[in-house]
Amino acid sequence: MEKEKKVKEEKEEKEEKTNPNDFAIEEKSQKNLKTISKIISVFAKIGEVFSIIGIVGIVIAMITVPIITSNIKVSNSEEIKYVEVFGQQVVYERTEDKISFYLKDDEEHKTEVTDKSDVVALGKAIDFIEDKNLSKIAIIAEVYFVLIIAVLVVTVLELKKVYQLFKNINEGNTPFTKENNELLRSIGKYLLIIFVISFVMEMFTSMIFDTSSPLNITTISEILFVYCIIYIFEYGFKLQKATKGRIYSE
Repeated sequence: MEKEKKVKEEKEEKEEKTNPNDFAIEEKSQKNLKTISKIISVFAKIGEVFSIIGIVGIVIAMITVPIITSNIKVSNSEEIKYVEVFGQQVVYERTEDKISFYLKDDEEHKTEVTDKSDVVALGKAIDFIEDKNLSKIAIIAEVYFVLIIAVLVVTVLELKKVYQLFKNINEGNTPFTKENNELLRSIGKYLLIIFVISFVMEMFTSMIFDTSSPLNITTISEILFVYCIIYIFEYGFKLQKATKGRIYSE
């Protein structure tokens, strides 16, 4: 009896010391996961760089918009309607079906917009310029730029986390780690912040242009998806600890 008990204890001890690699998922699947993770991390880094470039571009626009608006004049008299930019007058004519543009004294080179959706969109823009003075337009533009910069800054922070997450998955033996769970939570938080800022931008747009502001279902779905992945990773992490890493190589 004592001998059987000793044999059983030795067997259990041996199982505990077994290399988790013996229970790892097949090498091909692991390799595919690492390849995909590496690709995603590269795209995340590229997206981060482009977002930073976008921030620089918006900052430049914030500086130039006041300069441009101060050199724009609008005339919407019944005789002739034109927009003067840095001394150059662009005359425009509007009908229900089209909008025409040409430089003053150069009517031969007239440009016409006839597409229905373009006419409507351009018409709204012209109405906006005619009804509001340029100083107000400059202020509105600056508010937009601030909101866009906020979105881009949060996007950069989010992509940093995405890059680090998939870099960890590529370089590590298991995706189910505490650090990866925290990175996923940060990504979900940043997506939520982006959604809130984007919603504020849409509401602001609807107030300025007197249009409806539809709820962005796509972004909501993305946030819900990320939070589902968070709980899946947390479950995988707990399951891995409970099985001493035998569901995945460590």
